[in-house]
Amino acid sequence: MEGILIKYNRKNGDRIVHEYKGLNGYVEAMKTKLFADSIASPQNNWEVVVIGSDSISTVERTHSRYFSGKDITSTNSNLQFA
Repeated sequence: MEGILIKYNRKNGDRIVHEYKGLNGYVEAMKTKLFADSIASPQNNWEVVVIGSDSISTVERTHSRYFSGKDITSTNSNLQFA
């Protein structure tokens, strides 16, 4: 199952998305430092979620609120996903 890690700004809808493909994609996304840090110390306007799915297009349909704003993934390439 593919894992989709989304960092979502509740205030303005901006998002950062990273896909973990393959059978263990969901597990790999759950192991990331970004996800662990978000649980340990939540940030005010930011929410970090991991969603398991067959594809990103399914997640865009089933969790459309996370895709309402601007995709800022490319401007945040320094973000630690590992």
